[in-house]
Amino acid sequence: MKKHTHILIASMIGNALEVYDFSLYIIFISIFATTFFPSNDPFVSLLYSFSTFSAGFVTRPIGAFIFGWVGDKYGRRPALTYSMLLGSIPMLMIGLMPSYETIGVFSSFSIVFLRITQGISFGGEHNGAIIFTLEHMASSSEAKKAPGLIGGIFAISVGIGHIMATGMEICVLSFPDISWGWRIPFILGSLVGFIGFYIRFKTTESPEFQEIKNPQVSLFKTLRDYPKSCLLTISLGGLSAISYCMLYSFFNIYLSRYLGVPLVDTMLYNLFGISIFMLSCPLFGYLSDHIEKRTYFIIAAVCFLISISLIFNLLQSKTVLSIMTAQLFLGIINGSISGAEHGFMQKLFPATHRCTGIAVNWSFGVLIFGGLAPLGMTFLIEKTGNLDIPILFYVLCVSVFMIALINLGPVTNQLKKCDEFRNHHHKGF
Repeated sequence: MKKHTHILIASMIGNALEVYDFSLYIIFISIFATTFFPSNDPFVSLLYSFSTFSAGFVTRPIGAFIFGWVGDKYGRRPALTYSMLLGSIPMLMIGLMPSYETIGVFSSFSIVFLRITQGISFGGEHNGAIIFTLEHMASSSEAKKAPGLIGGIFAISVGIGHIMATGMEICVLSFPDISWGWRIPFILGSLVGFIGFYIRFKTTESPEFQEIKNPQVSLFKTLRDYPKSCLLTISLGGLSAISYCMLYSFFNIYLSRYLGVPLVDTMLYNLFGISIFMLSCPLFGYLSDHIEKRTYFIIAAVCFLISISLIFNLLQSKTVLSIMTAQLFLGIINGSISGAEHGFMQKLFPATHRCTGIAVNWSFGVLIFGGLAPLGMTFLIEKTGNLDIPILFYVLCVSVFMIALINLGPVTNQLKKCDEFRNHHHKGF
């Protein structure tokens, strides 16, 4: 297991950078609104900025299809290496992009284009990185028995990326002029991305992929042969996205814009929740290795449903203790999902379909439930004035996941089908 630690670290760097970039955009979204989408109505500017944020999610399934296909056809290593490069270049260009005041509407279109490009890049990054890691570590008998734990450790990189972004935000807010200071985190992030590209370039290919002879990749075949796996992955991507959205993006806006909590305070509360999340991920990943996966996620979803109303009631109390308690619940819920999902999805598809099957379906779920969530909830709260709108949204989304999980039958049936596929089609798989 130790000899593959560098693979895990390289994968975590790439994933942390993805989260860092997406977190930076949502953190500085009010600055983006005035810099690239100016309007007489601040709410309209904010909606334009959220739309650009959502554009990155909309194109993720496209990137997942492209890099998933490359990963299953030509190897995990080239897919991850060049997705890293494609994500780093737009980050640098965003940091250097002139404002609307300087070059007019061209700056607005350019930001949208760069976010779309990043969405394509990151569509193959998140899932591809952990697939690559788990396939490498499967050669270790010790690691092979703990995919949940390894996936939970990998998920810590989500928290690392967000803490880096929040740290940058705190630094930028201390600048005398943040109208240019916000650019520094994007430029520095791109440099980290180029370093990650070099590290990825030096890694070796996944042993499982090397054993595949003449890979025949087809999304249609994946959907046809593994419909349960595809639907479960879509549902899990949606559940992961809405919990991620609440903890990392919508939380700060909800507290600062609608509850009047100072932005600096919301960042500190958020850091506490992220710390809980990072501690929770390996623990829940380990737990998922010892519980039947379908049972595990049903329990996690039920806990999500029970706690969601309590969380928003605590937030609306606006006391330090109540907000900290809400963040505690948020961190644990998010950790219970993100910490266990990778080890679960890894077993839903054979290696010949794994990158395409996981990346495309998971990204599609993220798009449906996560990409449009901040935009939709912000719009509905503004129009109705009802601060409980997010509760209804989250209850609906979690209920959809539970219905899918319960009605699709035991996951073990699908896993047996994968095992039969491996036994009949791949020697030594």
